[in-house]
Amino acid sequence: MKKQQMHLTNRERQILDIMWDSDTPMTASEIVSVCPDLTKSTVQAVLRKLLAYEYISVADIVHSGTVLCRRYRPTFSRAQFLAAQLKNTFDAYHNVSKVDIFSGLLGDLSDFPISLEEIRTMEKMLKEYKNKLQER
Repeated sequence: MKKQQMHLTNRERQILDIMWDSDTPMTASEIVSVCPDLTKSTVQAVLRKLLAYEYISVADIVHSGTVLCRRYRPTFSRAQFLAAQLKNTFDAYHNVSKVDIFSGLLGDLSDFPISLEEIRTMEKMLKEYKNKLQER
């Protein structure tokens, strides 16, 4: 993922969200069929931008009726994208610690409910990270 382009327009984000929600690569027409308020020309223009950012790639070329169409897929997951955005935001605020961010994310349980299984997973990740640091 290119670091310089982290702020997406609403349309870029909308199209990426549609693609992230799909189990398979999508053509421009398929994206329009999911969200009829989009026009095919708008989707094609946004897809060109996302290709230039390297946020999507051409998965394959398929027949749609009598024409060939490109199918696209994101080059990273929604979670990877959000993590990169968080990291860029964190980098911009040097005086905020990771502990402060973690505390802010957890916040009040009613605002951001988290399950015991999610806590166990995070504990495991922290333990693995700690072990890697100790190995250095």
